[in-house]
Amino acid sequence: MVYRRGIMAASAVMISALALGGCGSSSPSPAAAPPVQPSAPLLNTPRAAAAEMLDAYRNTDIGRFCAVVLPSQQAACNSAALANAFATVRVSNVAIHRTAISGDRALVSITGKLCLAGRCQAATDPNSGMPSATVSFERAWRIAASPQGGTTAGSPFERINGRWYLVLT
Repeated sequence: MVYRRGIMAASAVMISALALGGCGSSSPSPAAAPPVQPSAPLLNTPRAAAAEMLDAYRNTDIGRFCAVVLPSQQAACNSAALANAFATVRVSNVAIHRTAISGDRALVSITGKLCLAGRCQAATDPNSGMPSATVSFERAWRIAASPQGGTTAGSPFERINGRWYLVLT
């Protein structure tokens, strides 16, 4: 059985690549918007954090998106290169399905299509990448949070101080 990272986590790989590696352009980039810290209720469940992330995608709001990623990853997320690419974000038919939680880790099933800087990721099976009778939560989460894979519905989140954040891979 092949496991792949969640659609939003897969898009986060595109975001990570842009944040850490730049776009390859020699033209100057505008400063990235400072992160907007969402209020605690927006991130009080993995589903709420996923909904905030999707809303940030829909509104091409990099500040809101970066506020949903792990605090240790927010500085890289808020790069000027990413700010340029994030302006190109397009989402369609996105939906949150189910959530699996184990301690301070969660997988949120998200389907739909996301395009960033001309590269698209899509997930249609809400059970893909999620725990099942044959796949433990730990294994599904470890795979979703790793840099390997492609597109599935399972996106990894982690709880820190009572708030849930997306894990960029």
